[in-house]
Formats: sequence, structure tokens, C-alpha cells
Amino acid sequence: MLPAVVVDSTRAFAYQWIIWRIFGLHPPEGNTFWAQHYQAYGIIINLITNVHVPMSFYIECLLSSNLTEFCESFYLTSVVLVEQVKYFNVWRIRGQLKRFHQILHHLDGRLQHQSERDIVEQHIELVTRIFLGLFRWFVIILTSSMLFVACTAEQELAFPTWYPWDWQRSNRVYLFTVIWQTLSLYSLALMTLSNDTYPMSYMTMVAGHYRALAQRVSMIGHGRESQSLAYEQLIDCIRDHQIILLQFIFRLVSIIQDTMSSVFFYQFACTACSICTFAFYIFFVKVSFSKLLHLFFMFVAIVFETFIICYATEDIGLGAEQLYHAIYACNWLDQSIEFRRTLLLMLNRAQRSVTIVAAHSMPVRMTTFLAVIKTAYSMFTLLNKIKS
Repeated sequence: MLPAVVVDSTRAFAYQWIIWRIFGLHPPEGNTFWAQHYQAYGIIINLITNVHVPMSFYIECLLSSNLTEFCESFYLTSVVLVEQVKYFNVWRIRGQLKRFHQILHHLDGRLQHQSERDIVEQHIELVTRIFLGLFRWFVIILTSSMLFVACTAEQELAFPTWYPWDWQRSNRVYLFTVIWQTLSLYSLALMTLSNDTYPMSYMTMVAGHYRALAQRVSMIGHGRESQSLAYEQLIDCIRDHQIILLQFIFRLVSIIQDTMSSVFFYQFACTACSICTFAFYIFFVKVSFSKLLHLFFMFVAIVFETFIICYATEDIGLGAEQLYHAIYACNWLDQSIEFRRTLLLMLNRAQRSVTIVAAHSMPVRMTTFLAVIKTAYSMFTLLNKIKS
């Protein structure tokens, strides 16, 4: 018999914590040279990535002289602002996120069947694929921006940004500015990548353990175990459900609700505005094919940032619903009265829904994502009427 594969759910967040270490949020352990100077490094890297880079976008947007220039700069400026707020929230809750790892290790150790381990592993792979897929997409965006700069006949930057020097003064200054902006955009892309994927990653792993528990519950009573053993298995499942529900989901949702509620609402608004201004710029401003391709990649990334948040919260609800159906799937008919009564209590607890609400009024669900798209279309129609 092959040994059971050890599952480590925290592997799903490995990339995010590597990025946070790069940005000064995750100090290394030990007494090494790197650990001793990490705080100074963190201050320097954050002055560059969270002061200089965002200010170049904000100032350029404020200096817009017409509607076309504003639309060109606003779709990215709004995203940068949202990402800065998310980054500050990561700084606030990173310690609590680390404590969730202990709960996940406990749940990993209580997985009893290979089918449960396979379910959790599938969710780890899903989170990793989404992260790497988004990373590749950001690389495509930055590559298309460099392609646009290389193909343009005039001296232009990939993104409208302000710099305290005349970057068109000479070819040498222009080349330096392009390199500096490219490095700045890479740092911004890494920050955006971690900010946008960590809520999805943690919530997806919650859904994974929900489904693993549902798999275990559905198998109760279908073997040759006695009624007393089936009852003990049910009690173990109830304990794990309490850990998932009380120590993980409610605490995670509470943290996200307290720190990200207004951020999600602002992200929905900025996504709608970004889509609207992006569409206006595409339909009413003549641009080259290379820039059109570059803007298209940006458009997909902005939409996907909102999509993965709505998808992750929806997935938790689907995982809870699967547990609800698994309770009916177990062989409760052949069990004792005590088993059935306890199962009813678990069934009642499984009916409790978990929802993250943006700005205390808007549930973060897939229906909300569709509403954001509809709002963007309505705003574009209004902007079109104003122009004409």
C-alpha cells in the first residue's frame, strides 16, 4: 500500500509571501545580514513603489488638459489607487493571515481519505494556475508596452506618467525614462499580482476544505462500520466543520469585511469607470495597432482583477452547498436515532450562508460582477452622448 501523500495547503500562498518579502512585508528569520538590514530595505523599496511610482500617475492624471488625455490616464490611475489601498490592508492583516496557516495545517492533518487529499490538491493547483496565468498576462502587458515604445516613430511612453524632468530633451534621457518606467511598472505589476490574488487564494482553499469535508461526510455509513463508529466519524466531521466555519471562514470573512469592504466597492466603481474610459478611448481616438493591442491586454487584466474576487466568494458558497447535499448523501437511514439527531444539527449549521458585502450594501458575487459590466456600458453611453 502506497503511503498517504502529505498535503500542505499553505503551498497555495507561497508566491504571494515571496512577493511580500520582496516588498518589505515579510521579514526573514534568523540573524543574517539580510535580516538585519531588511527594515531599511523595506523603507527604500516602499518609497519607490508606493510613493514615487503612484505619484507619477496621479500628477499626470490631474494635469490632463482635455477629455481624451483624462480617459487615457484615468483607467490606470484608478487601478493604482485601489492597489495602494489593498497593499496597506496587507500590511495591516499579514500577521492574521499567517495565523490562518496553523488552522490549515490542522485541517490538512485531519484529511482521512485519498479522495479528500486529492480535492485539496486540486484547489492548490487551481490557485497556483490562476496566479501563474495572471503573472504571464502581466508579462504580456509589459512586453506589449515595450513593443509599442519600440514601434512608435515619436518619443512616447508606454503609459501616461509625469516625471520631474524633460524626458524628451534627448535620446539618452528618453531611454533612461523608458527603462525607469519599465522597472517601475514591473514592481507595480508584482504588487498588483499579490494584492489581487491573496483573497482569492485563501477563500479558494476554504472552499477546497469544504469540499473535502463534504466528501468525507457523504461516505459515512456506506462501509461495514458499526453504528457507533459511524457516529464517531460524524462527530469528527462536525468538529472539522466547526473549525472551518468558526475559526477560518467567519474570521477570514470578518477580516476581509473590515479591511476590504470599502476597497471592493471602490474597485467595482473603478473597474466600471476604467472600462468606460477605455472604451471611449478605443472608439473615439485613433491609435496604432501596437497601442490598441497593448490597451486590450490592459483591459482584460482590469476586468479579471474584479472577476477573481467575485469568483472566489461564489466558490465558498458552492462548497458550503456541496456539504449540504453531502449530508443527505450519507447512509443516515441505517444509523441510530442519536446519529440522526446530531446530523440534523449539522444540517442546520450547514445552511448558514457566508457573504462578503462591499460597502455594507453590495454582496460580492458573480451577479455583482455582471452588474459592474452593465454599469460600465451605461456610463459609456452617457459619455458618448456628452461628446456628441
